[in-house]
Amino acid sequence: MTKILKAVANLCPTIPVIIVCTKKDRLEAEDVAECNESVSADESLLKQRELTLRKLYERDKRTASFWPQLRTEIVFVSTRKHRQMPYPRLLG
Repeated sequence: MTKILKAVANLCPTIPVIIVCTKKDRLEAEDVAECNESVSADESLLKQRELTLRKLYERDKRTASFWPQLRTEIVFVSTRKHRQMPYPRLLG
């Protein structure tokens, strides 16, 4: 992935780059189980994971030189077609 990101930074840095991370459903379930809070806890864990990934790319010696040039978006997706909420009380 480093080679691809570097090529994008060199050839067309204004093109948005979307980094897709899977396992969103697992991250949400883990966060709710740990925090035992509302759905907003899911977003907080995903935001923390996104910030962690951004820091890794900013600090990694292979990507640090060109990472700031990139227009990146990091998104999390679920691989399940019909995801069930981990706790019924979150539904309403």
